[in-house]
Amino acid sequence: MNEDHKKIEKLFARLQYLDQQQERFGREIDAIKHELNKLKAKTAYPDPPEALIESSPSTIEQPAVTKSAKLASSVAATKSPPKLKKDSGGLEKFIGENLFSKLGIAIIIIGVGIGAKFAIDNDLISPVLRVILGYLVGGVLLGLAIRLKEKYHTYSAVLVSGAMAIFYFMTYISHSFYEFMPDILAFGLMVAVTGMTVAAAVYYKEQVIALIGQVGAYAIPFLLSDGSDNMQTLFTYMAIINVGILFVAFRQYWKALYISAFALSWMFLAAWILIEYDGVEDFGLAFTFAVVFFVLFYLTFLAYKLVRAEKYQLSDVFLLLSNSFIFFGIGYGLWSQHPQLDSMLGLFAVLNGVIHLLVGTLIYTNDKADKNVLLLVIGLVVLFFTLAVPIQLDGNWVTLLWLIEGALLMVIGRLRAADLYEKLAYPILTLSFLSLLQDWGDAFWTTAYDEGSNFTPIFNIGFFTTCVAIAVYSTLLWLRRKNPAPSTFKPGSIWILWGRYMLPGFLLISAYSLFGQELALYWNEKIKLLRVAEGNRQLLRDYQYLGTSWRLIYTLFFLTSLAFLNDSILKSKHLAQVNLILKGVLVLVFLVGGLQLLTALRESFYDNLGRPAIYLWIRYIALGLLGGLLFQASRSLVGWDLKPRWGKVFDIFLHLVVLLVLSNEWLNWGTTFKLGESYKLGLSILWGIYALFLIVLGIRKNKAYLRIGAIGLFGVTLLKLFLYDIAHLPTLPKTVIFLALGSLLLLISFLYNKYRTALFEDQSEVS
Repeated sequence: MNEDHKKIEKLFARLQYLDQQQERFGREIDAIKHELNKLKAKTAYPDPPEALIESSPSTIEQPAVTKSAKLASSVAATKSPPKLKKDSGGLEKFIGENLFSKLGIAIIIIGVGIGAKFAIDNDLISPVLRVILGYLVGGVLLGLAIRLKEKYHTYSAVLVSGAMAIFYFMTYISHSFYEFMPDILAFGLMVAVTGMTVAAAVYYKEQVIALIGQVGAYAIPFLLSDGSDNMQTLFTYMAIINVGILFVAFRQYWKALYISAFALSWMFLAAWILIEYDGVEDFGLAFTFAVVFFVLFYLTFLAYKLVRAEKYQLSDVFLLLSNSFIFFGIGYGLWSQHPQLDSMLGLFAVLNGVIHLLVGTLIYTNDKADKNVLLLVIGLVVLFFTLAVPIQLDGNWVTLLWLIEGALLMVIGRLRAADLYEKLAYPILTLSFLSLLQDWGDAFWTTAYDEGSNFTPIFNIGFFTTCVAIAVYSTLLWLRRKNPAPSTFKPGSIWILWGRYMLPGFLLISAYSLFGQELALYWNEKIKLLRVAEGNRQLLRDYQYLGTSWRLIYTLFFLTSLAFLNDSILKSKHLAQVNLILKGVLVLVFLVGGLQLLTALRESFYDNLGRPAIYLWIRYIALGLLGGLLFQASRSLVGWDLKPRWGKVFDIFLHLVVLLVLSNEWLNWGTTFKLGESYKLGLSILWGIYALFLIVLGIRKNKAYLRIGAIGLFGVTLLKLFLYDIAHLPTLPKTVIFLALGSLLLLISFLYNKYRTALFEDQSEVS
């Protein structure tokens, strides 16, 4: 009681302190109000809002509470019973109830094993008695588990799992060490133990029991193997195990159990096919069990969800798709190696579609089933029916499979607002694009180096695959624009960024490669044929230059057309900016390498009689498209309001390109007509005239950077004149060039003097 009185005194003292603090705050607030009123009387400061005054602490009406009442409430509070904190046990509970039981059963199993080994080594008891004692230990554990189930469920489940492990172990001992148990009896006992384990797992609803039974079941063939390598027996046994797992699937959804069975079954089958498969002789066995495993796992992954009408998670969908793709991959490989079936691979794709159609019908008739799975299965039907045609033509079916599958998942995700399916679509679509790149690379290598291949432009599987890719990517972009993203996609997340940048990038590259790839493959084929025929090396080089030049021309045309399409239909500012950057890079490539290729073809035309005229005219086709590209770029700058940011850079870049092209043309014509050293004189005059043009344009548009650039160009021209030209020119050309450049300088000076008021007194720049 003394402790209660002390608490009451402490609380009473605290209460007095708070009352004093409240009174002090009230006095301070009143003082501040008084000072404010005095200051307001001297000035015309407006009154503060009413709400602010009314909400001040001193004006709030407080209920009258006497100290005795406060004391009574405090005493009452002390008499209320304290709340007891619930003790969950934490780590101690986990160790005592779970960890110790599992460690205990593991130690018992080890002890049985050590005891059995000791009895064997010292021949203490007969083999039959040893086995009987082992089974008795397992039976005792099983009986004890059944007796303790009601009160100690988890503990009882651990005992059951230990009993089953001992049964497995003793059967193995009696068969392998003593050899008095025949194969059939040992096999039967192990199957019986497996059945008991599965039944116990369902009865206890404990996944750990099923996993122990599964480990034992899959270990049986290896523990009892006699070296006969009878794969039919092995796969039959595995199918029986999977039937048991299918039975469990109708009662419990134990994902770890299903995934382990799924992985082990397909792994054993695939390993045998890769290592021991013997073509036609083993085809029936391999394909039969591939079908059996596929159907069993298909039903296993559907069973519980259909019965309980539960929604599918990301991992569930992944397992369904993995099962379908693994079966299709193994089946495709088996059929492709069969001499009678390798020409009917399209039929195999159709059969896959029929299987999924039957499953889709089953789901459709179940009103409680997850309809998103129905859409997925229907998508698989469409996928395999669609693949039937291209599979018959070429090996690009992997790309087509991923394209269509990714598209179906994306459509389901957007139309049903199911982010799970859309998230699955992104990696599959990325794989489809990587596979498409590989297809292009394989086709390029084949046409360039495979002497036995023949290339047919347009009418080939690569062109068809690229068309499908363009159709898929463009449709998905349209769908993303028409339907908003699922609410779970946060702005700036990786899913949003992928759709905003990666998907348009896939479409852009695919659209460019549609005809760009065909052009490259066509010239690869011509170069390969000429190389095989050991043709003229000069002609071989010309073909290489022609192929590269036509691809450069195609790229100029593509980027110009893309800009026109975007300005008139697509209306994407991001695409306009990307297009301008790509144009800049392309123009630099054209100036550095393209002009050299075109010059080499022009020289070959004049040096070798009989060369077609295209060697000459391809240069002007490229220059015409270059002009169109630059013109379209200037329109895009204005149309997308990018000129304030990029206008000066574009102007400088444009005039630099024009000057370099004109200089290259002059040098080419000088070489063609064998003007000797005199063409160098014309180059200096050309630069001087262009500098004058820039001065005039800079004055007219009031653009100082153009005038400054012109002055810099004139400086370079004068340096060239004094350091290079006069050293190689005779007297008359020297006189001409000096007079010409001097006249240009005087004219420029006159223009500066005439327009000095507009240029320097009014400093406003026109951008």
